[in-house]
Amino acid sequence: MAVAFALVLGLLLGVGGWMLTGGGSGCGHRVRLSVAADPAISPAISAMADRFGKDRCVTVTVAASTAADQADALAAGDTRRPDVWIPDSSLWLDITVGGRTTLPSAGTSVAASPMVFALPSGEIGRRGAILRQRSWQALADGGSGFALRLYDPLRTATGMASLLAVQRVTGSGDRALPAFSRLLQGAQATTTIESATELTSTITAASGQGPTPLLVLSEEALWQQNRRGSRTQGRFAALQAAGGMPNLDFPYVTVASDATVRRTAQDFLAALRSDAGVRAVHRIGLRSHDGTAGPELTSAGMARTAPAPVAVARPGAARMIRQTWRQMQLGIRGLALVDVSGSMLDPMPGSHDTRIQAVTHALSSGMALVPDDTEFGVWAFSTGLDHGLPYRQVVPVTELGTVTERGTGRALLQEKMARLRPKPDGDTGLYDSVLAAYQEMQKGYRADKFNFVLVLTDGRNDYDEGITLDTLLQRLRRNYDPRRPVSIITMGFGGDIDTEALGQIANVTQGAQYSIDDPKQIVQLFLRSTAMRACGKPGCAD
Repeated sequence: MAVAFALVLGLLLGVGGWMLTGGGSGCGHRVRLSVAADPAISPAISAMADRFGKDRCVTVTVAASTAADQADALAAGDTRRPDVWIPDSSLWLDITVGGRTTLPSAGTSVAASPMVFALPSGEIGRRGAILRQRSWQALADGGSGFALRLYDPLRTATGMASLLAVQRVTGSGDRALPAFSRLLQGAQATTTIESATELTSTITAASGQGPTPLLVLSEEALWQQNRRGSRTQGRFAALQAAGGMPNLDFPYVTVASDATVRRTAQDFLAALRSDAGVRAVHRIGLRSHDGTAGPELTSAGMARTAPAPVAVARPGAARMIRQTWRQMQLGIRGLALVDVSGSMLDPMPGSHDTRIQAVTHALSSGMALVPDDTEFGVWAFSTGLDHGLPYRQVVPVTELGTVTERGTGRALLQEKMARLRPKPDGDTGLYDSVLAAYQEMQKGYRADKFNFVLVLTDGRNDYDEGITLDTLLQRLRRNYDPRRPVSIITMGFGGDIDTEALGQIANVTQGAQYSIDDPKQIVQLFLRSTAMRACGKPGCAD
């Protein structure tokens, strides 16, 4: 009897032992593994989590979390951090560097989705060839006829990778910013798409006249969109450009510090890279980690083997490109300080206009090139203009798109400039006027705009009652705040300008000094405004 009891007890313990390791209801202790996965891959991760937990004393919980939200939370040191993070791109690991959560510098890919150019299906035959041959450079070609649609680079890896791909074409550094901004502006209507749900409205908008919409998105997003679209409407065709495109690599990043949880995380990683895991990602339009497509993609016309990707992830790249994009999105807030001394009645070299006419015409043309949300004003300066002051307000700083009973702010500004007349006996109260204009712009500083004073003069300071150059530089140096930067851009023309003084005035405020012989160079300043905003100071756009 005792032997029989011992045998039964042994069998029970054996069963119990199996249940502890095999995941039955008798598990004494379950390991819990939390996973935050990008929505593009979370359905596959959830399916594998259910499968993984059936055979083990493990509970895997999967939360769909956009990579941007999770990166922000990890960088901020959120205590509710997951044990495993699967963003859609390794670029997000760069975003978390320097944050409160220490992460590995790289993860292990569990899926892939190459980025593609996408055109409305009806346009691929007509417009596809130039993209295949020219890739991103096609956007910089005059008259290319493409309207670029980017996913928001601040919230998506696709957007970041797109900008980094553009940068590979133009080069990096301040000197490359003009080419970088021109390429992005080469499209006729550059916008950002913050979510895939906006794709349908993009297609609908394309049905009329105008440039061809050109999207840059992941192959998976294109596949999902085409599944939603009908056979004739709402469908895009994918195009791989010469030289390759970036790739979303879905890195598996272990965040947990507990040894048992980390071992479990490694086991789950192995499951995701197994044949079953590959089938799971194939079913939702992703490729396996080695770039191989499943039947879902190949039946939709995608190549079974992905093209070699263009590497854009490197230390600091994602942080840098996001900062550049933020700067490029800044609006413009400027105050033009226009010389109206007697010498402005002289002819402008190479022109039939007087100097004042040439300058105001160029400014008016520049106003036509900037967006409606631009804020701009005009002051005139000479001597004895306003109750003894050497300057007076012509038009206060106002938004160009503002509509009043007198017309738009832009039209009012252009009208006032056209009526601007020099003072025949006026001298040049340059230094006092610059200081007053600078202080005015500081008072109304806008953090969401590029703030500057534009000085246009044909002479040098000639105002005995005013401050000296040393005093002006001292005051500007004291007033300049790099956290609330207002820059001075000086443009001098004619044979009597004090180039050295104008350069010192500009330099002390991180501005730029130009000696010009053609008023069209004033217009060029407005054309370069995007590049100036991108690097945060005017001179880098030269």
